[in-house]
Amino acid sequence: MMMDSAHEDQSILRKASFKLRQNHKSFQRMYLPLSDMVDLTDISNAFSRNTTVKEVSLFSDFLDGIDENWMITLRRFFGQIGQIPSLEVLKFDYIGSTGDELPISLLSTVVQPASKLRRLELSCCQLTGTPDDFRAFSRILREHQQLRQLEVYGTYMCDAELISWPNQLDVIVTELAEIENLEDIHITALDFNSLGKLSHTTLTSLLNGCPKLKRLVLGEFEFNDEHIIAMATSLEKNRNLKELSFGCRLGTLGTGALVKMLPLNTSLEILHIHVSTLDGGEDHHVALACALKGNTTLTQFSLYGTTGKMTHKAHQAYADMLKLNYNLQELEFQDEDEALQPLMEMYLKLNRHGRGKLMQTGKSRDYILTILSLRDNLDCIFHLLSLYPALLASGPSIDGVEFERVEWSNNIRGIKRKNSAIEKLERQIV
Repeated sequence: MMMDSAHEDQSILRKASFKLRQNHKSFQRMYLPLSDMVDLTDISNAFSRNTTVKEVSLFSDFLDGIDENWMITLRRFFGQIGQIPSLEVLKFDYIGSTGDELPISLLSTVVQPASKLRRLELSCCQLTGTPDDFRAFSRILREHQQLRQLEVYGTYMCDAELISWPNQLDVIVTELAEIENLEDIHITALDFNSLGKLSHTTLTSLLNGCPKLKRLVLGEFEFNDEHIIAMATSLEKNRNLKELSFGCRLGTLGTGALVKMLPLNTSLEILHIHVSTLDGGEDHHVALACALKGNTTLTQFSLYGTTGKMTHKAHQAYADMLKLNYNLQELEFQDEDEALQPLMEMYLKLNRHGRGKLMQTGKSRDYILTILSLRDNLDCIFHLLSLYPALLASGPSIDGVEFERVEWSNNIRGIKRKNSAIEKLERQIV
């Protein structure tokens, strides 16, 4: 007969306790079930003797009706985890009924003593506590200057929608801006407002205050123009952030701020914007496309969501931009223009194969190697040959490689002759 869930959990904990006491250097990661149906005494004692574990993941399918005695047990258990001297990663995954809650004070109990904590992850957690509890947790986070990564997925604060609660997340994020080594922040709420609000001043503090922040992902917040202006203004001078992702209602002022920022920023490589409302539609797309012509670092740009059907003019603006932008490798929208999509894909593929470097160096050998790598894409080959027609001249020797004359064109005969020349190049250059 199969054991019930509580017995299975207790069995897992007994095995984990044994491994913890061994202190073997190879035992560095633990995944533990947590419920009010299991005895945590033995594993709490085992944690107090361990010096090897670097990562602890806690999972609970229910923590229903936490009474005072169970809370005391949990606090001791969490405190022992936090005191493991080698602990660097903490993960909490609470998936269950509506009544399941993770008191923020329990997080404080485990985070505060974890002096080497580098990563904190909360997945599907239902956080609860008083405003003072959240402020205390915020201060504890700020004290962990070695923290590198904070990831929050599908999580909400109980009663966050109430008038007295909407700025609790603001308090936490403001303290994050004081953590000198923080590199990665990913916060995605369960749905709009389930984690409260983030103010535009907090976003400014975050982008201006974290000197090593490289990735900022903020989901399910639906920022407005005021937020976008704050972020764009900071990014005009920010030289550290590599990736930014957020949702918004994009209006005229917000678009204008992005248009101004894109040619000035020299660090962003990934920019994802999920739009619920795009006021101005076509004009905004055209303005953003023109701004991307002057950007030299973005490799991925997406503007998706409820933006309405893009017009041919908007797609044409992005296609024209790609003629001059040698860095973008991925470009995504809500819908695609079938007539222009092949042209845009050609430019993006050329960029992925180093078109920018080719244009910069102008070396025939680099062109040849790129052509060989794209031998199955005739559109790309035609484009490269149009940039360097000397490759098709009669009998020249370029970089020590001999070429035959080929009249390249879009007809089948020209394609066959050109492919023959490419095969000769391949034999000679290897």
